[in-house]
Amino acid sequence: MEPTNNNKVYVLVAGAVIIAGLLWYFFGRTEVIAVAEDMTVSGDYVVEKGTRVEVTDGAVITVEGNTTIAGEIAGDAKGVAIIAKGNVTFDASAKIISNGNVQIVGDTGSLADTQEKIDAMFDEAGADTGAGPRVGPFAPSAGGTASAGIAPYTLNTETKDAVSSGVVALLTNTVRTASAQGVETPDTTVTLSGTIDLSKADSADEKSRKKIIILSFPPSAGKVQMNLQDLTIVGPQNTPKGTDDKGTSCNAKGGDGANGLRLRGSAWGIEINNFNVTLAKGGDGGDAETKGDCDPGTARGGMGGDSGNMKLTADNSFKITGAFHLKPGKSGNGGQATARGKDGANSGGKGGDANAYGGKGKDNTKELSVKGAVEGMGNITIDELLGGDGGNAIADGGNGGGNTGCAKNGGPGGAATAEGGKGGSASLIVLGALSPVFDIGGNGGNADAVGGSGGNGGNCDSKGKGGNGGKGGDAHEKEGKGGAGDTAGTDGVAISDGGNGGNGGSGCPEGAGGKGGIGKTPGTDGEKGKNLCVEEKKETFVDPGREKVKVINYNGKYLPVDQLIIENEVGCGAEHWHAAEGVVKATDGTMVGDPGPQCGYGKVREKPVMEISL
Repeated sequence: MEPTNNNKVYVLVAGAVIIAGLLWYFFGRTEVIAVAEDMTVSGDYVVEKGTRVEVTDGAVITVEGNTTIAGEIAGDAKGVAIIAKGNVTFDASAKIISNGNVQIVGDTGSLADTQEKIDAMFDEAGADTGAGPRVGPFAPSAGGTASAGIAPYTLNTETKDAVSSGVVALLTNTVRTASAQGVETPDTTVTLSGTIDLSKADSADEKSRKKIIILSFPPSAGKVQMNLQDLTIVGPQNTPKGTDDKGTSCNAKGGDGANGLRLRGSAWGIEINNFNVTLAKGGDGGDAETKGDCDPGTARGGMGGDSGNMKLTADNSFKITGAFHLKPGKSGNGGQATARGKDGANSGGKGGDANAYGGKGKDNTKELSVKGAVEGMGNITIDELLGGDGGNAIADGGNGGGNTGCAKNGGPGGAATAEGGKGGSASLIVLGALSPVFDIGGNGGNADAVGGSGGNGGNCDSKGKGGNGGKGGDAHEKEGKGGAGDTAGTDGVAISDGGNGGNGGSGCPEGAGGKGGIGKTPGTDGEKGKNLCVEEKKETFVDPGREKVKVINYNGKYLPVDQLIIENEVGCGAEHWHAAEGVVKATDGTMVGDPGPQCGYGKVREKPVMEISL
C-alpha cells in the first residue's frame, strides 16, 4: 500500500527527531564532573567545551601544570577556587558561575581560605593603597582634588554620543610611559576570557555578605602576565539587605545593607582588552518596625550599602589596549521605618508617642584612583553613579483612652514624628577633573505622621460635671531630601494629620471637647457633651382677683417682662435678659439697674417667665 502524503510527513518528522537525538547524544550532551573535595592535578588540566565541573563544599582545584578552560565551572555558596601554577587559558566560551566567591590564584599562599582572609581581602580591595601601576579603587571623594603626582584627565568632546547614552568616556590628554629599563619577559601567562557570573548569588548569611572575585598572581608565583581579554564579570544584583528588626522592641533599628561585589586583581604585568565589569549595587538597609505597645516607639531604618568596587595592581606594566567598561552600580537604599504608639488605657490613659526615621540612602561619591604608569586610560568608560534612595518613615501615635464617671477626662492622643531618609549624593571625580554628567542623586524618602485621637470624657448626670475630651496628638513630618548630583534626586513627600480631639462627656455642666492636634492637616476639635442641668421650678400663687403680671425673679425682686429685652451677646453663650431702658422698676417699686455684659439679669433658660398677682 502506498503511503499517503500525510504518512510521508510523519515519517520525515520522526526521522528528523531521531537524527537530532543522535546528534545530541554524540555531540551535544553536557558532561558533568563533580568535585566535592580538594583535588590536585599533577599535569595539565583541561575542561572541554560541553563539560561542566560542579564544585561543592569549598573544594579547591590545584593544577601543577597548565590550565585550559573552554567549558563551565559551577560553584555553590562556598564558591570556586583554582590554584593554577602554570599557564592559564580561559577561552571565550568559558564560564564560571557561582553563588559564592571566585578565586583564581597562582599559589597556595594567595588563597583566601578562611572567612577572616576573605574579609581582609574585601576591605583591602576598597582601600586606596598599593604600589606599582594601579587602577582603582573607587575611593570616597574628599572634595575633588587631584591625586598626588598625577596629571588630571578631562572629558573628550568627541564622546558626546557616549555621554548622551549614559556612559561617561574618560580620556587622558597625556600618556605617561614607564622609565627606560631592560626588556623583561614573563615566566607564565594567564589569559582570562569568557564570563565570570555571580549575578544569582543571594545568600543572606552574614558570612556571605562580602562577595569578592580574586585574581591574584603575586611575585611568589613568579612573573605572571595576566591578560583580561574578552572577559565579562557580572556581580550579584541582589546584594543582601540589612537585617530587619520588626515587632520585637520599642526601639527598632534595621541593619545596614551589605556592600556590593569587589574585584581584586594583581600580577607582574596586566593587559586589558575588551573587559566588561558589572560590580553590582549595594544592599538596601534593613526595615525597622516597633511593637504596638510602646510609649514612645522609635524606629530607624538601616543605611544602604556601598556600590561595588575594584582594584587592579601590577608590579611591572599595566596596559589598557582595548575597551575597559566599568559599571560601579547603585548604592543601596535606606530601610523603611514604621513606629506605632500604644493606645491609652480605658481610664483616660495617654496614647503612646511614635517616632520614625527612614534610613539614609548610601552616597555614591567616588574618585577613581589611578597610580603609576598606566597606559591607555582613554579606553576606560564608566557608567553613571547612582546614589541610594532614602527610606520611607511612617509614624502612628496611639489613641488616648476614654474615661467613665463624673469629671473624668479622656486621655490625650500620642504625638507622631516621621522623617524620611535622605537620598544619597552621587559624583565621580577622575584625577581632579570635573565630575562627569549622569551622576544621579538618590530620591528622598516619604514621611507620613498621624497623631493619635484624644479619648472621650466620662459622662455624668444632672448633679455632676461631664469629663473633658482628650487633646488630639500633634503630628510632625519632614520629607527626605534628594541627594546631590549632576541630576539631583527628588525630595520625598511629607504628610501629617493631627489627631482628632475627644468628645466631652454629658453632665451639669457638660464636658468640653478636646482640641485637635496640629499637623499639615489639623485634627478636628471634639464635640462638647450634653448639658443635663435642670432648672428648679417654683410655684407662684396667683390670686385670680388681682392683676396678673409676667415677671422674672432676679435676686428676690420681680422684674416685669414688659420692661425687659432678650439679647445674645458674645461671651454669655446663651440668650439673656437686659433692661429695655437701662433700668427696671421692680414690682415693689424699687429701681434695679442693668448689670450689663456679659449676661445682664441672667440667662433666659435660668430665669424663666412667671406670672404673679399684684
